[in-house]
This record gives sequence, C-alpha cells and structure tokens, in this order.
Amino acid sequence: MPTKRKILILSDINSIHTQKWILSLMYDYEIILFSIDPIFELTDNIKTIQQNIIIKTSKQKLSNTKNKLLFISVFFELLKLKKGFKPYVIHSHYATSYGLLGRMLFFDNFYLSVWGSDIFDFPLKSNIHKALIKFIFKGAKRIFSTSHVMAKEINKYTTKEVDIIPFGIDINQFSPKESIDKGFVLGTVKSLEDIYGIDRLIDVFDLVQKSIKDSICVIYGAGSKEEKLKLKVAELGLNSNVVFKGKISNKDVSKALSEMDVFCAFSRSESFGVAILEASSCSLPVVVTDVGGLPEVVLDNQTGFVCNYNKEKISEKIIELYNKKELRVSFGKNGRKFVKDKFDWNKNIELMKACYDQ
Repeated sequence: MPTKRKILILSDINSIHTQKWILSLMYDYEIILFSIDPIFELTDNIKTIQQNIIIKTSKQKLSNTKNKLLFISVFFELLKLKKGFKPYVIHSHYATSYGLLGRMLFFDNFYLSVWGSDIFDFPLKSNIHKALIKFIFKGAKRIFSTSHVMAKEINKYTTKEVDIIPFGIDINQFSPKESIDKGFVLGTVKSLEDIYGIDRLIDVFDLVQKSIKDSICVIYGAGSKEEKLKLKVAELGLNSNVVFKGKISNKDVSKALSEMDVFCAFSRSESFGVAILEASSCSLPVVVTDVGGLPEVVLDNQTGFVCNYNKEKISEKIIELYNKKELRVSFGKNGRKFVKDKFDWNKNIELMKACYDQ
C-alpha cells in the first residue's frame, strides 16, 4: 500500500466548513489538524474526526490573536509539531490568524484558503493590515477562494493566480423532501448578525403578510442581535407570524428547509453563500440581495431572484412566487440541477485532492 501524503491543516476545529473538509480528506491522507481554540462542542462530526486523525489544539486558549505573547507561544507549539510530523503540505484556512501562522513557518508547500472577512475587512483596517496580508500571500504556493468575487478582491494584494474551489453541497444530505403544509412560509438559516440582514427580512415580511394572510416567517440561527430582532418583531405586531427557531446543527438544516416555500437571504455582505446553495439543493426557490458572492450561487430568474435591496420590490417578487406555484416549482428544479452541476461537494473535494497530489 502506498504511503499516504502528510497534510498539516491549520483551521478552527469548531467550524462546520473545517469539519467538512477533514471528513472528506482524512481517509486519503495522513492529517494533523491544528486549531488555535479547543473544541467547544463534541459533535458527531468531531467524534468521527477524533477517531481517524490527530487533533492538536493550542495549550493556551487564543481567541484573540492580538495578544502577541500568546501568539508567539502558539507559533512555537506549531513549529515543534511541524518538525515532528514532516508534512508534505501545510494548508491554512483563513488568511489572517491561521494564514499568518502558516506563513511564519516559511514552508515551500504552503497553501492558503481565504474565507471572507479575512480579505474583505482585514486589509482595510490600516496600512499595516494591508502590508500583513500581502506578506501572507507572498509566502503561499497556492491560494484558494470559494468565489470569483473574492478572488478578485484577493488580487488587489497579490498577482498570484487564485484557484476557485467552492464550499460545495452534499446533494444527498440536502435533497428535496415532502413539504410540510403550514401556510406560505418564508425562511432563512443565518447567524443573527447585522451583516446577514435578518432585520431586512422582517421588514420585507411585514409587507408580505399584509397581502398573504396565512404567511409565516421562520428564522433559524443565533447571534448578538437576537433580542433586538425580537423587539423589532414585537413593535411591528408580528409575534404571531414570525418564529425564531434558534440555532440548529448542520445535519438538521435540510429538515428545517422542508418547512419553507421560499428561502430568503438579504445580506449586506457575503463572500459566497453556502446556505443559499443548501436551499437550492433542496429544490427551494431563493430570493437574495445582489451583494458579494450571492449572484454566483443564484441564476436570476431561473433558480430565484437576485435583487438590489428594496423592501417593496422584494416583497413584490415574493408575492409573485406565492401567486405562481409553477414558478416556485420551476425555480426549485432548476436550483437542484444547478447545484448538482456546479457545486456538488464530491466534485469540489476532488479538485482539492488534485491540488494536494500534484
């Protein structure tokens, strides 16, 4: 049996995206995962990973990498790990914290995956931040982005070619299910933060429910704006129609999507749009704002509507979907095909394996 190539992955063990990558790679490679923070919740995913690969977490909890002494301590932990493991590739996920750690190892086969705020927000903070991101990119042999719009942003700071490998969708997990008849249901699965525009969804729904009396809005997720959003719902008199369902695990998202007739994402900024693709894979029509990478995951007027944010115009699009069931069905079927053709997780993981094996 040929020896498996050794991959040292630097990434947050608590991220569902990290877990998806590791679960798909761990049988083909010898992997050590180094995570700055310890495991917060022992999910089924993490239990499976623990059985098959080595997970190393920092001896010091380092939620805030601005603490330079702690960062240096973590770096020396990682340096010792690298010398003992002798990896073929070091792959950092997220350009700043994990990317900086990987860059400081000065390793030839250093790969870097950029996720979003690390390129859209971090370099804009100061000239020092801009110089730091350029330094990190300079040391990367390969740079990966989930979307073309993010790759364009990366190329403001490096002339290197950027490989596009999306966070794909498990089309077997996210598949159409028999819908639950509870009236006309709008919904979303997002963190309750300003960036994801949950307040916008509430404003749009306020207009929709005036025309569609049996309409309901379900909101899955948790976040710092939860109480503020609930207060907004109460002020608009929507307590009977808007339901906050709380945070759910990734394995339960497909079931949550089966409750919905239309999936909404009115983000103010977003680098890609995994949640939208999960909805499309479940044959749901989607309505999204025209920001960041969202237009790359929706075919306008084919799998859903891509709109500049205007609550009146968006509410009209949703009412149109209510009145035209055949349009909802058509968008849903097109969305499922779109995901299978372009964003099947198995195809995306093969792209990454090809990069590791070159």
